Amino acid sequence: MSTAVAFQLLAGRGSSTASASGNGAYFDHIVFIAMENAAYASVFGSGTVSSCPSSTDPFLCSMLPLGSTVPNLNNYGATAADANDFSGCSAACYVGLLAGYTYGVKDGYGDLTAANLVADRFAPAGLTWQAYCESGCPRGNDHFPFTSFADTRASANVFASSSVSTSTFSAAANSTNPPNFLWYTPTDNHNMHDNSISTAMARVIVTMPRLTCSMVRR
Repeated sequence: MSTAVAFQLLAGRGSSTASASGNGAYFDHIVFIAMENAAYASVFGSGTVSSCPSSTDPFLCSMLPLGSTVPNLNNYGATAADANDFSGCSAACYVGLLAGYTYGVKDGYGDLTAANLVADRFAPAGLTWQAYCESGCPRGNDHFPFTSFADTRASANVFASSSVSTSTFSAAANSTNPPNFLWYTPTDNHNMHDNSISTAMARVIVTMPRLTCSMVRR
């Protein structure tokens, strides 16, 4: 996920628009769609509404006023956070995101005995989660480490078959009891890797309004 774009939509506790049932202390639902290979400035400008290239990604630009921490993402960085530099990575970036450490993985790695620290924290907190990877997950663990971590690879909450699509993902959000944490990894044809920011976002925009309305109005 070098120069990655990954975004979240939150229906937070205390929000004036959120009415979905949930039991999180700080959020009811988080939706995470992993986009990548697009520089922060190409997606968000300098992190202000006026600098955001709204003609390229109007949906993400429209989220800036709703996420006070988004502008900070460009400053945090992810280089040399541990023994394995994140520069130019796919596998290490995704593993680091979910485990807090890269464990020295390189693209094409196999199973990890390490724990998926993000997923492991939901059940003890009374929260639910599901993770989806589009079209059989052609990039495998590199873009979807849920299938590599020892504690999640066999989980019934992980979906990586050839039938997974944006429709599958949207259906999960529109279910009677949507998970508190919902992850989606698109293929490289749909995640800004092999297509433009505007093309990738156009595909997402079709799904997201239905998805977010489903969650916040439930």
